[in-house]
Amino acid sequence: MSSLPDHSTDTASLWCYSLLAGAEPGVLPRVIGELARRGLVPLRFDAVRAQGGLGIDIEVQGLDAMQAAHVAERLRGLPEVERVLVSTRIFAEEARA
Repeated sequence: MSSLPDHSTDTASLWCYSLLAGAEPGVLPRVIGELARRGLVPLRFDAVRAQGGLGIDIEVQGLDAMQAAHVAERLRGLPEVERVLVSTRIFAEEARA
């Protein structure tokens, strides 16, 4: 299992996925389909063809740590995907006096 930070109830986090995949025509629809199944619209979705492969960067909000880990595992299960890295940015609410 993944060693993501424990922010299990925090859905204000920004989750960043970085994928390396084969440069095949069906890769992008399969990747975006995994997000669509969960009702997620990426804040950012970039794909670049380089070194015989495809680099894909995705940013999404609205997930807790368990959901984010599940999405990463689903992406890793796609046949053309070679690697999935996940990171998060936590947005703290301002303390008001």
